[in-house]
Amino acid sequence: MAKKFAVVTFPKENDEHETVSEVPSSWLSSNLTKCWWPLVKNANPYITKQIPPVTNDPKKWSLYPIIFHRYCDSLEEARRKATNYSSSEESSTNNAINYKSHTEQLNKTVSDDESESDSSDSRSIIPNPPNLTNINASQSINTNQPISNILNSSVVNDIDMVNDIDILDGTLVPHKSIEDVHTLISEGFEKIEDHFKKIYTALTTVTLGIQDLNVRLTNMEKQNNQHKTKASVTDTLNIQQSFPFKNINEVTAFEDRLSQSEDEYNKFVLYISRIGGRSAKENLIRIYRTLFSNEIAKESSWKGLRNHFKISGLKSILTGIQATVSDQHQFTSKEFEDVTKEWFRQGGQRLSRQQKGSEEANPLVI
Repeated sequence: MAKKFAVVTFPKENDEHETVSEVPSSWLSSNLTKCWWPLVKNANPYITKQIPPVTNDPKKWSLYPIIFHRYCDSLEEARRKATNYSSSEESSTNNAINYKSHTEQLNKTVSDDESESDSSDSRSIIPNPPNLTNINASQSINTNQPISNILNSSVVNDIDMVNDIDILDGTLVPHKSIEDVHTLISEGFEKIEDHFKKIYTALTTVTLGIQDLNVRLTNMEKQNNQHKTKASVTDTLNIQQSFPFKNINEVTAFEDRLSQSEDEYNKFVLYISRIGGRSAKENLIRIYRTLFSNEIAKESSWKGLRNHFKISGLKSILTGIQATVSDQHQFTSKEFEDVTKEWFRQGGQRLSRQQKGSEEANPLVI
């Protein structure tokens, strides 16, 4: 497993002191002779977060010559080793080697293009960090830049990937910025609270609607189930003898029986509820085939136009049929009416096929 950090020495140049530092391993060149370094005042967050160098941006990163010492497993280990190297070199050479922490800016740059010739070697000098002095809070408020300028500065934008940016020693955060932060947080909490209130209101409305639907469905189930419990199997066998109707008189007589007797209506509903079907349409067609002969269907229509028998006038029969189908399948009143119209409209065609002995047994065929 590759180690994440390394300890290196940046050699002295001219009158500069050597600098020992810990760096991420990803900053090192493949031959371990050069190291990338961010051109910012505070490099510590870059080292801590192991932010990879942007090698194609010379304004933000530069390549420096180094002396490689060793790899380390952790940042803490690398810092200890860097301190040890710095101390040993200082005692052996009697030179004042200044061990700079990772928050200091290196004062030299090397061209980031290793492929260029020696004749094109160009160097740029990075200015020293400003001298920071201790100031009181009132001076800080008057001398520091507005918070908007600080947030828009290039230094902050360069390290937008860093979660925690160390504040330079001697710099005081203006009290105004703290107030702004508190204001933003308060406004954010107010908006969140408002959204939660709206969500709670919506959930309450939905819950009440579901409770109302549950009550209505329960009442419908009770109404449908009471027909099934009041009629026995023997009663349904007796009523079965009435079907299919052979003429219009039988239809009107049965309609009168259902409208006058609740017991007869319950028997009828229980009987047709056992006919069944794979879909609402198939269930309805099977019920019509059980109750009405093709002779009756030929003489009938939904509205009773052109001297046909008016099927829509059979209130008790149709109510029982629709309630039964809707109880077993998802079926609207419009769909019920359309299927009923079509089945009776094609009664004459079915009668002709029946007379020719060619009627199909497929229940889906109208």
